[in-house]
Amino acid sequence: MTLSTWPRAALSLLCGAALVLGFAPVGWYPLLPLLLALWLWSLRAASPRQAAWQGFCLGWGLYLAGVSWVYVSIHTFGGAPAWLAVLLVLFLSAYLASFLAVSMGLAWWLAPAGAVRLLLALPACWLLGEHLRGWVFDGFPWLSLGYALSPAPGASGLVALGGVLLLGWVLWSLAAALGLLLERRWWPAALAVVPLGLGAALAPPPSQWTQVLGEPLQVALVQGNIEQQNKWKPDNLLPTLEMYDGLTRSLPEADLVIWPEVAIPASLYRVQPWFDAWQVEAAERGQTVLAGVITRVDQHPYNTVYALGPQPGRYVKQHLVPFGEYFPVPDWVRPIFDWLDLPFSDIRTDLPSDRFLRVGTTQIAMSICFEDLFPADFARQADGSQLLVNVTNDAWFAGSLAPWQHLQIARVRAAETGRPLLRVANTGISAHIDADGGLQGQIDWGQRAVLEVDVQPRSGHTPYMHWQDRPLSGLAALLLLLLLCRHVVRISHSRASAPELS
Repeated sequence: MTLSTWPRAALSLLCGAALVLGFAPVGWYPLLPLLLALWLWSLRAASPRQAAWQGFCLGWGLYLAGVSWVYVSIHTFGGAPAWLAVLLVLFLSAYLASFLAVSMGLAWWLAPAGAVRLLLALPACWLLGEHLRGWVFDGFPWLSLGYALSPAPGASGLVALGGVLLLGWVLWSLAAALGLLLERRWWPAALAVVPLGLGAALAPPPSQWTQVLGEPLQVALVQGNIEQQNKWKPDNLLPTLEMYDGLTRSLPEADLVIWPEVAIPASLYRVQPWFDAWQVEAAERGQTVLAGVITRVDQHPYNTVYALGPQPGRYVKQHLVPFGEYFPVPDWVRPIFDWLDLPFSDIRTDLPSDRFLRVGTTQIAMSICFEDLFPADFARQADGSQLLVNVTNDAWFAGSLAPWQHLQIARVRAAETGRPLLRVANTGISAHIDADGGLQGQIDWGQRAVLEVDVQPRSGHTPYMHWQDRPLSGLAALLLLLLLCRHVVRISHSRASAPELS
């Protein structure tokens, strides 16, 4: 590695960090294609190895700036030493950046130069990297680039067709087109931009793929706003129970009342009399209360939401947060956590769970916190439902970008499925999101409040619900196969034309 490589590496790190400005809460999404175009232009003569290194630096800058909130949960609330929290943030960011490094190196290897690299190899390889990032170690697909583009005009229609990964493909295509314009290659740039513009202009909004079903529901979103450092203090249990009880009793007209993730800071067996009383009273009022609590069975904890009321049910969180709710490490590593004095306990998922919770004839597709990061899984869970509910506790990331980024993710999930989504967070941001991903009401961060809304259930399927990522993944696989064949043929011709050594 030559010395001249390091200034380019620093530039890539800065460019990656600046990409965070395109995501919520700043939302300067037009900045992203410009930054990526300049970055691609700077790599026009790079080798595959250099492209991989610069891709790693770009990703490391993006995730260091955009996922730095992990430090808050690990150190401030998790109790880990500051040095260890910094080390884990550096490691996590480098791990996530490695997928972008592989994508860039592969694209430059398959297509050494020109429009083929930028318009075909680059987005296809990026998509492969995103699939791997969402799958390895159960996946961590935070800050997928398509989320930044979601507020753009026409983006929700594209989301209903191909999900957030389609928006990411569009973003790379726009950046490639701008890069080609910098090289004064007008026709290849037009071939990229014109279809994208037509697609965004002609794609119908998500709500046109689904249909109104039944009467609107009166729903109350309850944001208790209990700070994480106080949530689990023993003296805070009774005030918390009384707070949620009082707020719920003040909402007798609501068909559905939703509390945040693990709203009650105790195991279910400790507060069972309260839950039994709420079940009876909610049934008498004809009201459904979705209450989050930890359920313990044989000392094993489960993150659960109970439907209390006329149609009781239980949802158990299935997609856990690696290194947060469970540790994907072998048993021999566990003593190291004890030596470091790190508290850890694996949440379990094997408790029987209802697929849908119900309010009258409306079927609710539940998700808890991290589960809304996985678009294909989320779309499959939503199939057959008429309303989406996500409960979360983003208080773990107080003072960071995470709550706004998480809300942006939820808005894309609503648009992908063409259904309203009700998001209830402990300290914010709680929101009513319509079937097109638009905000119809919210409770800001750090407020104790109730948001009362009328929500219209919807049925039917968007194209994304039918196909998820399969069409785009198939296109990427076909392109990669063709590019690989082209690469092999080019190497064969090169070797055949080389003069024989005497």
